[in-house]
Amino acid sequence: MLRAILLSAIGSALFSFLMWLAVWGREREEDADGNPTLRYVAPKFLMPIMGLIFLGVGVYEWFEPRNHRYAGNLEILSYTPIAIAILCFVMSTYFSSYRVILRARTIEIRRWPLSTVEYGLDQLQSMEAKGRQMILHFYQGRKLVIYPNLSGREYFIERLKAQ
Repeated sequence: MLRAILLSAIGSALFSFLMWLAVWGREREEDADGNPTLRYVAPKFLMPIMGLIFLGVGVYEWFEPRNHRYAGNLEILSYTPIAIAILCFVMSTYFSSYRVILRARTIEIRRWPLSTVEYGLDQLQSMEAKGRQMILHFYQGRKLVIYPNLSGREYFIERLKAQ
């Protein structure tokens, strides 16, 4: 039990460090038209690696003969890691396609499989900094949160304030 708690804490710390390391030194992101862009860099690489690890654990536990003798072992020890692996692969696809683009009059959010969302800059009500996050409040209660692990964050906010 203690080993599992320790491993999960180490895994979380390592994941956070790798996320920070991937964004470090990438202050400026632009699309093909030169518009400031926010995107995830680390998760699209880390999530498939985590998915492969969970998939490996699930397959390993599937071939363990003791797990086939006792009811419930396969569900917990094999099927659950495989389900988490599938979720990791789906989230990797989401993170790979996620883009927030600052255009002349709009902020456009592209992400697959969800639809494209646009926020008009004329609808921008206020910008609020909470810790390292920047929250953009729009009319009608809509908001966009710019997280610190997005690549190109500083340049995006600087250009947004200039408009």
